[in-house]
Amino acid sequence: MKKYITGAAVALGLSTFPLAADASFSDVTMYGEEINYLTDLDIIKGYENGEFRPGNQVTRLQAVQMILRGLQAEPDDEGSAEFSDIDAGDYGYDEISEAVELGIISGKTDAETGEQYFDPYAPLTRSQMAKILTNAYGLEEEWNYFFTDISHDHWAKDYVDTLASHGISTGYEDRTFRPDQQIKRSHFALFMARMLDDRFVEGDVMEYVSYMPDPEDYVVEYEDYKSIYEFQGFQEDGSALWMITREPESDSPYPLTKFQAYKETSEGLFTKDASNKELFDRRDFWLDIPYPITEDEEFYYGHYNGTVHLLDSYEADGQIYKNVVRIYASGGPNGNEEVEGYYAPNEGYIDGKFGFIGGEPY
Repeated sequence: MKKYITGAAVALGLSTFPLAADASFSDVTMYGEEINYLTDLDIIKGYENGEFRPGNQVTRLQAVQMILRGLQAEPDDEGSAEFSDIDAGDYGYDEISEAVELGIISGKTDAETGEQYFDPYAPLTRSQMAKILTNAYGLEEEWNYFFTDISHDHWAKDYVDTLASHGISTGYEDRTFRPDQQIKRSHFALFMARMLDDRFVEGDVMEYVSYMPDPEDYVVEYEDYKSIYEFQGFQEDGSALWMITREPESDSPYPLTKFQAYKETSEGLFTKDASNKELFDRRDFWLDIPYPITEDEEFYYGHYNGTVHLLDSYEADGQIYKNVVRIYASGGPNGNEEVEGYYAPNEGYIDGKFGFIGGEPY
């Protein structure tokens, strides 16, 4: 379900470059080490007056040029890129042709005429940056993430998740990615440096990972039965719906088939039983995990008083899961019930226990 590869720097054999000293540009106050590193590699350049102009926007053509330098790829002087807004002999045409040949770019489509164009001097956006860096360096997605402004059907969803998986760009503190925000020279230098040398990668790549199950079919094995989860699609409210069938039949009081909905917001991961449409419309979602995930945070876990605990790993059904959230809750109608729920990234609920305080869980 998930694919793993080594970091781009190791894969490219570039992690042995020494880190540069403080940037020599007169106007650089942030990311100086990264900017100077790229300057030493002749990937990015400053201006004749000694400025870098970190706040200037990066154009789509400039991004292509810098990526090709990072790949040590020569411009294709025999290229045949077919875009309506740039011709052979124009400035940047050879670089654009090489990027097309390498599968880095595909251009834009005019909604009215259907023509392909590249828009070389338009500012590069964060979503476009995610696509071209992912394509250029052959990165593979490791995790799905939840950003409030990247819907499940956003065209750049997979590219954004891939960059976040490798720590190249992990979003903002408000859990947004801001896909349409234009890229500044300083930020593009930061992302390029992280792509080429993992010593520049900082932060926790799991900070904004999604705890909703991946939108696919899967099976959970238990001691006496198994639950078959069949993904039914995303609903109008943004929730993801599964049909759950238990095999074989047992003496359990629970129905053999039910529907379960998951939903993520900036406040957390929510679930609710979707088997009864009338009740589904009336009932609120149950908060399973509050976001941001914080050790010892207390919250209302359905009918119980819950507390968040973070586990480095947890074994369930013979499989080891990493970065697991354990919810311990107590309460209930008589105040003597206790519940444990275990949740893994991109898996959702993986295990749980129910019992009475002082008694054996079951």
